[in-house]
Amino acid sequence: MGADKLLLNNEAFFIEVSQMLQSGNSVTLRAKGNSMLPFIMEERDTVVLQKVEAFAVGSVVLACLPGNRYVLHRVYRIKGEHIMLMGDGNLHAMECCRREDVAGVVVKIIRDGRVIDITSSSQLFMAALWRKLLPVRRYLLFVCRWWMRRDRRMKKRWYFCLYEDRKVYKVALEYFLWLPDTDNGVCFDRDVAGGGFFVFCVCL
Repeated sequence: MGADKLLLNNEAFFIEVSQMLQSGNSVTLRAKGNSMLPFIMEERDTVVLQKVEAFAVGSVVLACLPGNRYVLHRVYRIKGEHIMLMGDGNLHAMECCRREDVAGVVVKIIRDGRVIDITSSSQLFMAALWRKLLPVRRYLLFVCRWWMRRDRRMKKRWYFCLYEDRKVYKVALEYFLWLPDTDNGVCFDRDVAGGGFFVFCVCL
C-alpha cells in the first residue's frame, strides 16, 4: 500500500503562513489528504496552528521538508535537532526534518463546528495508543476507509432524497391546493386527473 501524504505544495502560500505564525498569529487550514487518518480527515476537519513554543513526541506539526514540501504529520521521534515525522494514516513512510523546519504546531481540530483540543491528555493518550497499534494499523485503516466510503454514500443518498423531496414539495405547491394547518403542518389535496383523491401531509 502506498503511503498517503498530506502534501501542501504551494510554497509561497506556506511561506506566508510561516511568517504569520512567527508573528504570533493563529492560522486555520483545511485538511487535504488522508495521511492523518483517523485523527484528521480530509474535507471534514480544519486545523488551528500556532507558533512553535515547544513540541514533543505525539505533537502534530506543520513542517517544511527538502524541496520546500510541507506536511502536517505527527512527531514520531526526536533525536537532538532531527525530527522524525509520520502520518497517522501511513504504515511505514517517515519524513525527517530539523527543529528549525517546524513552522507551527496544531493545537485544535475543528470538526462539524466542534473544537477538539489536540493537546489534551485524552487526545495524546489516543495518539500514543494508535502508535502502539502500528503492527495492526493496516487492518484498522481498512475498516476506517470502508466506514468513510459508507458514510459518504449515506450522505449522497440523504442529499438525493432531500433534493427529491424538495421537488415533490414544489410540484405539490404548483399543482395542488395548499391548505395550511397551523397545528400539524401542511396538507395538499385535489382531484387527480378528474378521478381519485390525493392527500399529502407533512407534520412539523
